[in-house]
Amino acid sequence: MDRVLRVDMSALTVREETLPTDLRALGGRGLCDKVLLAELDPLCDPLGPHNELVFATGIFAGLVSVSSSGRISVGTKSPLTGGIKESNGGGTLGHKLGRLGYRMVVVEGQAPTDQHFVLKIDKSGGSLLPATGLWGARCFVSAETLRGEHGPKVSIATIGPAGERGYLLSGIGVTDMEGGPNRYCARGGVGAVMGKRGLKAVVVDDAGGAEPAVADREGFKAAAKRLNQALMAHPITGDTYPRLGTPGLVSFVNQIGAFPTHNFSRGSFEAADEISGEKLYDTIVERGGQGRTTHSCMPGCVIRSSNVFANKLGRAYCSPIEFETLGLCGSNIGLGTLDAVAEVNRWCNDFGVDTIELGATLGVAMDAGIAKFGDLEDVRHLLREMERDTMLGRILGSGTVGAARVLGVSRVPTVLGQAVSAYDPRVVKGNGVTYMTSPQGADHTAGNTIRIKTEHTDPLGKVALSHGAQISAAAIDTVGLCLFAGAPVGANQDLIRDLVATVYGEEVPADYWTCLGTQVLSDEWAFNDRAGVPPIRGRMPELYLKEALPPTGSVFDVPLEEIEEVVRF
Repeated sequence: MDRVLRVDMSALTVREETLPTDLRALGGRGLCDKVLLAELDPLCDPLGPHNELVFATGIFAGLVSVSSSGRISVGTKSPLTGGIKESNGGGTLGHKLGRLGYRMVVVEGQAPTDQHFVLKIDKSGGSLLPATGLWGARCFVSAETLRGEHGPKVSIATIGPAGERGYLLSGIGVTDMEGGPNRYCARGGVGAVMGKRGLKAVVVDDAGGAEPAVADREGFKAAAKRLNQALMAHPITGDTYPRLGTPGLVSFVNQIGAFPTHNFSRGSFEAADEISGEKLYDTIVERGGQGRTTHSCMPGCVIRSSNVFANKLGRAYCSPIEFETLGLCGSNIGLGTLDAVAEVNRWCNDFGVDTIELGATLGVAMDAGIAKFGDLEDVRHLLREMERDTMLGRILGSGTVGAARVLGVSRVPTVLGQAVSAYDPRVVKGNGVTYMTSPQGADHTAGNTIRIKTEHTDPLGKVALSHGAQISAAAIDTVGLCLFAGAPVGANQDLIRDLVATVYGEEVPADYWTCLGTQVLSDEWAFNDRAGVPPIRGRMPELYLKEALPPTGSVFDVPLEEIEEVVRF
């Protein structure tokens, strides 16, 4: 699996290369970093012609017997953070690229403004096709149209109108097992970068492809079995995630007072029970029909942490509803029913928008008085403004920071230009350290400490906690595993070392995991240094440093000197 597809949107050419030998052991996030660090001017305009968009698979892509191994990483310079960005998603794209032998697709240049394209990848290579009738279409229509043209089994990564217009809160929707573009590479404005290339969608047809070769086939089978057994035996990946998914966190995060409510002005929500994981499970069961309490977003996954939410008639309506969406598009804007959150969630999947950035942006708009917290009709009005691309719609499309500046709001829940996810850093202080020190900005997936047993409000030890979580997340993103596999893998790193050794037929050192994650973070800091990304001091907004959060009265008070040790390390 050593092929690279390089797409030049300026010249409208596609050529194939061989992955350099020194990059062969990398995938996902780490591979994106190496390419961007080597090829990109870190000072380039993220939405201009000199940025690049990299799709990179993990090192197990195409090997579906390894659970949760088909993740796709999208790397670029972020128009939100101004630094390097990896946006990670599930779905079927990663495994299909792996079966065709592709580790990476690099999209560079910019098509003429009046020309838009679909990139088709199959066993014969890649080609650019006119996006006839697709530009302006929403994600569900685009995916359905492309499946009709290229076959029902293709995988698709597509942007919606938000990405086409350069809205900074736009993401890239990847099709799931049922063909819906519901698995998002959502964060950092990657949809806008794709739209500015003139690229509407990527279509991958793996017909005629094959499972990648591994050096030690029997050893690989045994190692994959051990990993899958460990995932099924662990209480989180074997029970909690299949039963409640990430929404199972709602009750706990609300209980400790870290659940964002009314633009992060409170840490608990009076209607939390109505949007909890338990309520979601019960509602899906009660409605029956096409709803699913557990669901796999990619082939071979034994965790099955996703869900399918059905409407009152039992018809599939939205998939998946995640914890972060329940926080940002639920409690943060005052919506206290699952049907209301699902409506916003579905709109985001269809229009091509990150639910976290949207929820934070709407919270800012409500703080500005242009909509009321908890009023679904007001929310619909704001979404229609974005659909119509009005001046207000464009302001909202610029993301949380842009909207706050124009609307005159001082409570801005962002770090490094990106919206904070649904763990308030004044309480979950390990995540606060991650937001401040991660090269990725305020992204919980870069080092989430919420499931680690600790007193979250105590600043003591949170730097080390975050540091370890960031290293592990960077390594997981690089090998291409789902972050949810982190618990059993963290407890027994030999599970991954054995797999890597059997794939490459080489001995893997005992400190492989730590070295891999540390190298990824070092590359990202090197890029950000050259890009002029602001240093640690001044990153955390006064909102979190000065404003005590009810009901705990907590502020983010981890000593700055300790935090800076992460970067020095």
